[in-house]
Amino acid sequence: MRLRTFNNEVNMPFGATISPRRKIAAVALAIMTVIPVSGCGYFSGWIEKAETSPSGNTAVSLDDSGAITVHMVACDIQVESIEINIESDTPGKPLTERIDLDEPAGGYIAKTLPRSTSHEPPVLDIIMNDPQQQFWIAPITYKVDSDEKRFVPWIYGLTMSELEKYPRGSLIDQKYVPPSEARTPGEVRVKEEVSLDQFKHGESSTRPENCHVD
Repeated sequence: MRLRTFNNEVNMPFGATISPRRKIAAVALAIMTVIPVSGCGYFSGWIEKAETSPSGNTAVSLDDSGAITVHMVACDIQVESIEINIESDTPGKPLTERIDLDEPAGGYIAKTLPRSTSHEPPVLDIIMNDPQQQFWIAPITYKVDSDEKRFVPWIYGLTMSELEKYPRGSLIDQKYVPPSEARTPGEVRVKEEVSLDQFKHGESSTRPENCHVD
């Protein structure tokens, strides 16, 4: 993937061996507030630490088979995996499953999630078999620089029943509102339907001005 800036083009490095010690989420998430969701219990909301900053976008779509595709734009950073979370019976401790990309990638990235896995807990299986199950998606970035503070924003409060209401292939985007700035819990989950072209090339408050993708 090639990421273009105003003055030059940068080839994003792929295929490098990644030391486990250098794999971290660019989003330094702190469980600081509790966001109520439908059904029983609460899901502890994510709040990024003050020193981090968004540098990209995330959207989702359903393909013709009903599988979930996660669309991401990562500006001058690379995504290495996608983390899917659902609430558990224990507030503040969501159930989590992580799907790795074939290799870290920057610019525009699309990853179709499997419909079923052998992961325990079976987060994806639960989502695909319960249309009302809310879930959250967070791109996990590969931190090349120890001082890197940027991240690709996550997307909140999705359900399969909601995604099924949109035409197959349409992208569901979400305006990024830091939970710490939201007036109500629902404000961080407002979504809109966009085309792939709008997602890749439209205006965004969470990308640097010189971030352009092919």
